[in-house]
Amino acid sequence: MTGLTIYLIARREADNYRLNDANGDFAVNPADPYLSLTEDPVIKGRYELSESRAVWGNGRYTIAIYKQAGGSPAPVSDTIIGSGDIYIINDIEVVVDAAISSRAAEETVAKEATLATVVGYIDTEITAIINAISALQTDLGDPSADTTTLYSQLLLVKGYVDTLETAIASHEAARAAMQIALIAEHDATQAAVAATLVINVMSATKGAIQVSYAKTGGTVEVIKGDTISIPYGPLGKNITTRKLFFAAKQALGDTIYAIAVKEITAQVTDFTTFTGTIPLTSAETSLTPGAYYAAIESRDPDGVSQPVEEIRFILKIVEQIIL
Repeated sequence: MTGLTIYLIARREADNYRLNDANGDFAVNPADPYLSLTEDPVIKGRYELSESRAVWGNGRYTIAIYKQAGGSPAPVSDTIIGSGDIYIINDIEVVVDAAISSRAAEETVAKEATLATVVGYIDTEITAIINAISALQTDLGDPSADTTTLYSQLLLVKGYVDTLETAIASHEAARAAMQIALIAEHDATQAAVAATLVINVMSATKGAIQVSYAKTGGTVEVIKGDTISIPYGPLGKNITTRKLFFAAKQALGDTIYAIAVKEITAQVTDFTTFTGTIPLTSAETSLTPGAYYAAIESRDPDGVSQPVEEIRFILKIVEQIIL
């Protein structure tokens, strides 16, 4: 639904501090904990917020989203229409399946163990050199020691020194490899996360707001009779030369569609990354409550040839609690 007044409250779970809209900092009792969302001028019914005024510490944050009914925010009486949580590492939101810091820590421990082994080997060689030099000094002070004995002692010291130089070179190579690996991992982390917090709220009639994303194998829940836009992507695929279609069936073998095949190319927001929305009208969602097989299919520009199923998910229609 367009034209709503939407706001959110963000809380840092480590200490339960809330975000202050006045200055972008977290506080135990902020002066203004209500952050307003702005409706997208093109994708009507989509409400967004970008927040980057201050550094967010590592950890988990939760978001509660409300639809404002009166002249000012009133969480005690306003309807909560969405919620979620995010995890922050180095002031960026982690969107992969596990905290990158945990994997980085494990890999760092392994690399440090390798370095520790090399350093231990170097320590052993240094001890051997000290002992060999000590033996050489003893022989030098012994009038009975012959030249052959002294020469053998010198060769022994030289052998230990050569071994030490090899160990040091191995240590430097291992340290450089570790540094390169950590830099590469950092770069991969930067590419995997979004640098700015963006919260999307997809709205519907009758007060139901949908925040689920359509993805293969996932489930999107919609209240019966709602008008809604279901977001999908980015899928990392360029579909500039393709047209998109959507449909839903109650059973895979059905020849009659629960939601008839319809083109949704106009709702693509980024063809280069395969991102967009699936618009559903109230008539289309007024189905018997239950699970339906839904799919997005791409086709050639003629809209017929070379069909490819891009996304298949479960569209779950549920009854409205309060009629």
